[in-house]
Amino acid sequence: MSISASEELKDSIESLIILALDANLDHASAKTTIRDKQRGGVVDIEDQGTLLGFRSLKPESAYTFDAAGGRIYACDPGLLANRPWEILGQRAEVMMLSHGSLKWYGLEKLRSIPRNVAVAGKIEACYAFHMRLITPSGLSEYQQRIVSFDKNGNPLPARIQGHWICSPEKEGKTAVLCASLIEDAHRAGSMLATVTDATEIKFPVPIADYQQMFSDRTGPLHGSGKRKAILHWVSEHLRHSTTGKEHTVSRHARGIDEFVIDGLKIRIEENE
Repeated sequence: MSISASEELKDSIESLIILALDANLDHASAKTTIRDKQRGGVVDIEDQGTLLGFRSLKPESAYTFDAAGGRIYACDPGLLANRPWEILGQRAEVMMLSHGSLKWYGLEKLRSIPRNVAVAGKIEACYAFHMRLITPSGLSEYQQRIVSFDKNGNPLPARIQGHWICSPEKEGKTAVLCASLIEDAHRAGSMLATVTDATEIKFPVPIADYQQMFSDRTGPLHGSGKRKAILHWVSEHLRHSTTGKEHTVSRHARGIDEFVIDGLKIRIEENE
């Protein structure tokens, strides 16, 4: 992993944080403006998600893509190691950059489906699904949907007052993609990094790359002014005591698991 990749990661994180702060504001619109050719003007159409009456959900602690890139994520629940609700839990968030814009998805588990919502199929788990789009120019959109899963994890179609509120091919696949990204973040052989600023962002880093990825950390320091060693593992070895006896030292971790890179607070932990 090159230093340039480390800089690219830092820039990406900073962009996510800046846009996520904008996503926390209440100016996001649930309306879509379209041009009415017949009337020769524009018409504001309110999003059908407002019929659900969910409380607004904003970014707090979101997963994002693997820092090293090159991962493939699933849109089919059959490709997940666990069922979607086992991965998503009570609340889950995912955010990502796409052509400079922030896409944020938040899922919150429901005890029951809202009134007037018709779901085709037997529900095993149901979520309020929140979607935010923030562009660099300041455009902000916010939509609410619902995603229900059957016992096999397949998303179920749903309607409210004649309007589609969940399409398995759209909201359903997106929800499964979120579950896949979160599941992948906790895979073996990687470290889970958490960056905390005004909001929290979590992403996996392969164990082979994490020390180089965070090589330009600025602290903390020893009393001598040198940087403390980042978290690493000491293999099992024999140690000689002052009396000449030998004893086995088990494999163990040493070094810091919290540090700073250009003002960003980062914590790392090994996935089990």
